[in-house]
Amino acid sequence: MSKDHLSSTTREFLDTIGSDPGNEKRIRHIQEDKWINYGTAVNVSKKVDRIKKAPLKLRPQCLLIKGDPQNGKSSMRDMIFRLYDLPGNLDKRPVIQCQMPADPNVNKFLNSLLVALGIGERPTNKSDSLLRQLLRHLGEYQVELIMIDEFHHIGRCQDRVLRVLLDSIKDVTTMSQLPILAFGVKSAGIIISKDSQIDSRFDQVELPLWTENQDYLRLLASFESLLPLKKPSLLTTDELAINILSRTNKTIGEISRLLEALSIAAIESGEEKITLDMVKEIPFHSCKSITFN
Repeated sequence: MSKDHLSSTTREFLDTIGSDPGNEKRIRHIQEDKWINYGTAVNVSKKVDRIKKAPLKLRPQCLLIKGDPQNGKSSMRDMIFRLYDLPGNLDKRPVIQCQMPADPNVNKFLNSLLVALGIGERPTNKSDSLLRQLLRHLGEYQVELIMIDEFHHIGRCQDRVLRVLLDSIKDVTTMSQLPILAFGVKSAGIIISKDSQIDSRFDQVELPLWTENQDYLRLLASFESLLPLKKPSLLTTDELAINILSRTNKTIGEISRLLEALSIAAIESGEEKITLDMVKEIPFHSCKSITFN
């Protein structure tokens, strides 16, 4: 069996799995999360590294990564966290991550950061007390980057609560002199623009939907190299590439999920490659209607 179509790590996996009755090991490997270092992801990684390594200042530059659901924000967040995290180190935490509460207010937000530090929630009604505790612990653990997921949840606040919460976010980054890396759907950028001081602190990068271009073909080629099929599928050929994209909502999450289903079908059928007929006929539900709030 030629393995020229596979990456070195995938070839190594096939060489070391040994007996695989029912192809269970290969199927499990296909179902595992995969990280592909595509162009936009590389650019985001460089921007994050720059803001993290910048000297401390009163107005640190922050970054918002925004895009449609299933278009790679979570994978990008996990990749960045793994890059800077020091697992097992109890004294230093270069990066912490939290999720904006689903029904946010200032106290809930500050407590989510304290929990991310491993401090735990503080039962108090005084947000200034929570802020002082947070700032002290950020310094103690030598935090360099604060990551906030589901940032668009702040749009669920009433106007008065939203203004106070945006002020609290500004206070955290100003008083700690630390950058914030936020992730959210597109509406997060609109929410930020409601406060000129917050808006000026956040650069914004949008993760676009995939289209039939060279970046998309490179993405398919990367996926093919990671799928442990015995025969090359030639996913970048015109008909396959176009039909794969047409079955999805053009997000990397759905493209990945479709290729996973196709790869398992290729193994179970004995075909050992993804064919055009498979792409057209495989049962697959695409979430064509995307919610942005």
